[in-house]
Formats: sequence, structure tokens, C-alpha cells
Amino acid sequence: MNNISYIKTNSGINVMFDDGFNYIFLQDNKKIYDAALNYIKTKNYEKLRELCMTEKLLNSKGIIIENNKLYFNGEEVNNTLTKRIIDMYYEEFDIEPMKLFLSNLMQNPLKTAINELYSFLEYGMLPITEDGHFLAYKVVTKDYKDCHTNTIDNSIGAIVKMDRDLVDSDSNKTCSSGLHICSKEYIKHFCITDRRVVIVKVNPKDIVSIPKDYNETKARCCQYTVIKDITDDEFFKLEDKSLIYTDDIDDIDDTDDIDDIDDIDDIDDIDEEYHKIYKKIYKYDASKDNLIAVYNNIDEAFHDTGIERYMINRVLTGARKTTGGYVWSYSLLDNS
Repeated sequence: MNNISYIKTNSGINVMFDDGFNYIFLQDNKKIYDAALNYIKTKNYEKLRELCMTEKLLNSKGIIIENNKLYFNGEEVNNTLTKRIIDMYYEEFDIEPMKLFLSNLMQNPLKTAINELYSFLEYGMLPITEDGHFLAYKVVTKDYKDCHTNTIDNSIGAIVKMDRDLVDSDSNKTCSSGLHICSKEYIKHFCITDRRVVIVKVNPKDIVSIPKDYNETKARCCQYTVIKDITDDEFFKLEDKSLIYTDDIDDIDDTDDIDDIDDIDDIDDIDEEYHKIYKKIYKYDASKDNLIAVYNNIDEAFHDTGIERYMINRVLTGARKTTGGYVWSYSLLDNS
């Protein structure tokens, strides 16, 4: 690549390489135009060709970046993802995976998912794959079944999917129907004893909602592929119990009452077993006006409602106001 031919006009520069490959840099896109002009002046034709290739690939995907704005199929898209793509583009990063990700994402029929998904990835530091998908985490049972129904196969290589219309798209509903995936941050809310943690691969077009109550650490989708079991991976091993069970524990005064509990290694296990066996709990509607049900323990409430024990316990210990749309209490409220 020894020589190029080019012509500079009032609107831009038309560059042609020895093999006939050409591209027109328009002055409207000043940063790219200035970069091309600099490569021509310094005879850095290798960088110039790379710039041409990047521009052509962007346009072939229906993506155009001009004046710090990104257009997809002629319409401006302005969200966290496109701002990141623009930054990386001008900093000369390889943005091909990001372009593919955006192309996949724009096939998602829900505008809320399009606008919110990349924030979920950034907050959870979830990587984007070369084909424009992303990786996330999921907690499953010891035999690779889902934790809720214990019927859905999540073994390595399994493609798990459900009808998109059956996945709850309301991000205000924290616990609802759908296939759930999460970031590593969310896993600390699980007691993962006798459970496994797997990596799943997700196409952004299959994301349906990101519950607002979890600080962008959990999402609902309609399909994913199970990639790898990382339960025993070195980078994933949890160094302290606080990452396994984070809810504040109640003071247990009468510890003699739980001498019959076997194989309890730490106070978190004691606390969980204590609530499971001895504590009666009351379920109210969100207004606290109506008592809906009374359960003998948190385990009974879980099996009746499907709401995870740790989420119910967070309300019981004051870490949350509601979960699953209900208020939970260890005692009858005054208005009952």
C-alpha cells in the first residue's frame, strides 16, 4: 500500500487506494474528517485504510456517527450505549462488537429495554461478545434446574426459552414471570449452598425488562444459552459470608432453642434456619390495610407465593418496604 489518490473539495475528501478501494470523508463529521486529513498529510496510509474500513462497516450496519451523534437507519439514537459507542469510536477502539450489539438491540420491540439494557451491562460489568450478545449470571440448583420450579433444564449448552408474551415487561414489578438473569452483584442476595452459578449468553433483542428495585443487577428475558458452570472457578469463589447472605440478621437471644439444628457453620445459617423453623409471618397488601395470609414460617410463605425467602426476609428485617407487591411482618399490624 504505497500510494493513494485523493481529491479534496469543499464538502470532503474522496480517497482511493491502489487496489481500487475508496471512501469519501465528509467535512460534516469533523473529527473523522480531520483524522483522515492528518493521515494523508503524514502518509500514514495504513491508519487511513483502517479508518475507511471502520466507516464502511458502520454504514453497512445502518449506523452513522456524525457530530457526536449516532444514527441508526437514519434516526438518531441517544442513550447510554450510543454515547459509549461514540466515545470509543473517536478514541479509535474496535467497536465492531458494539455495532453488532446495537444492531441486535434495535430488533428488540420494547423501547424501555433498548434504553435501559446497556446501563444494566455497565453497572454489572457484563461483557459483550464478538457477535453482539452479552454474558450474564444465573443461579440454578445442584442438578442444573431452575430454582423456582425445579423443572427447567439449565445444563451446559441448553437453550432456555419461553414465549416472550409471557414475560412480564413491567419493570416496576420486582418479582414476576420470565427467565431471570443477573450480574455478579445480585448473586450475593442468594444463599448459594447446594446451588450452582452458571454463565449464560443472551441476545439483547430477547431482553424484556430490568426491574427497577434491584439497582440494575437483574433482568428478565425470553431466551438464553447456558455457557459454563463457574461455581468452583477461582475468580468466583466468595471470600466472606457477607457475599453469600447480605441481609441484616436479627438478634437471637435464646440460642439454646436451636440446638437441634445440625451442620450450621455461621450465624447467617443460624439466622436463616431460625426464621424458617420458628417465626410466624403475616402478609399484607402494599397499603398495609388488608391482611392476606398468615404463614407458620418463611419457608411456607416461599412455597405458597414463589417469592424468594431472602426477599421476604429483607422486608422482615427492614431492608425493604415491600417485595412481590406485599408487606411482610412478624406481628399483626395495628390496623389489623
